[in-house]
This record gives sequence, C-alpha cells and structure tokens, in this order.
Amino acid sequence: IIDDDDKRTCSNETTIGHNEKDLGIVEAGTPLIFNASARTCSGSPQTAGGDILKIVARKLSNDNVPHGFTPTAIGKAVDLEDGTYECSVNATLAGYYELNVYLLIQGGLKAHYYTDTFLTDSRLDVIRTDSVVNFTWGTGPITTFGRDFVSVRWVGYVMPLFSETYTFWLDVDDHVRLWIDGFLLIDWWGANAPTRMLHVNHDLMAFQPHEIVLEYRDIVDNATARLLWSSVNTPIETIPSSSLLYKVSLY
Repeated sequence: IIDDDDKRTCSNETTIGHNEKDLGIVEAGTPLIFNASARTCSGSPQTAGGDILKIVARKLSNDNVPHGFTPTAIGKAVDLEDGTYECSVNATLAGYYELNVYLLIQGGLKAHYYTDTFLTDSRLDVIRTDSVVNFTWGTGPITTFGRDFVSVRWVGYVMPLFSETYTFWLDVDDHVRLWIDGFLLIDWWGANAPTRMLHVNHDLMAFQPHEIVLEYRDIVDNATARLLWSSVNTPIETIPSSSLLYKVSLY
C-alpha cells in the first residue's frame, strides 16, 4: 500500500511567514508581504510547487465603510515553484483587519447537509466533500435519514481550463440558488423552477479559482441536484472533480 498523503501538501504542516492572524490597524495602500512554505504530511519541505493559496484580509469592523464597499482585501500568492509562495495583500480602506490564508484542494466541493429546508446551523446533519454534484436521489434519503424537507449547501471553487464564457446548468427538483464570484446568478428559492435545466452565463479565467456557492432544498417527493457547465471548448457535462476545489484554513 502506497501512502499518497505522504507527498501531498498538508495544511497543518504548512507554515505562514506572518505570526499574527490579527493584523491590527492596516494603512490603506500599504501592502503586507509574507511567505508561505508548503510541507508534506510527513513534515518534509514541499519542493514541487503547484499549490493554490487564497489570501484574504477581512476588516473586523464595518464602521465607516462606504456604501458598496466590500470589507475584505483579496491578496495574491506567487508560486516560486519550490514549495514557497510569495504572498501579498493590500487593503484599500484603513482599519483593523484579520488575515486568512487558505489552501485550495482539488477534488470536490465542501457539502453541508441539513435536516430542515432553511440551512439552519442547529439542524446540520453532516459535513463531507462531494467530488461532484450529480445526485438523483429519487425518493431515497438525502441526509442520514431525511428524504423530504432537507437542504444542502455546497461551497468551494471552480477552475476552468479556458478563459471564456461558461454556461452553468442546474438540473434540480425542488429549489436552488447559485452564486459565482459573489454574484447571485440563479435564484429559485421561493418556488419551483420553471424548467429542470436552469442555465446562466458567466465569464471565467483559465486556471483561476472562482468562488461558487450552491444552495439546494427538497420539499417532498423526488429529489435531484446536478451541477453542469459548458462553453465553446467544453461540451455540456457534470463539472468534474478535477475542476472543483474546496478550501482548508492554513491560518
């Protein structure tokens, strides 16, 4: 038996070259620069590179935030191709910030299953990683025991091979909402969708992670939830696990 985990990058071994999650008062326009050093699950330095890091500085107080301003600063991580990543983040509004660094892992979306139709925290049944969203439950169980009056939230990122307009397709029964890059693109939450194959277009950049949130709920009877895409260079297909990523906190 070969342990593949021994060579992959582990979130609990990777080190961040900034020792305080709380950044304190950040000046607008002054970039914070630090390195991240990837390590394998055995604790050895990761020398292959190729990991995807997500850098976010989140404003701790919303006081004096201009209308329409998002109180987060999205940073970038440059792969130095030796397991080291040069990270930077630049706030455009002064204030108190908290640093968040995530490792994006290829292979699916993080799924939260609830035993009610309102995604209520206290009714959370199970959290797992779904390699794809391609479920036809029929009248079978969706949560551990629930067949009706249940809900699911999938969160993570999609990463395409081409820079072009993609069509996202949702085959659902009953209700659904879809966000891409923070934009609510499909919203049939209060009523059944007029068609089983809802679709919407959105521009994506090749090899860049684009945030996705998909919320679904089944009221009664048959249940289906399928997430597909298509583009000029991509025939309509279930979005494969190789194009889906979920995040693990490094800091």
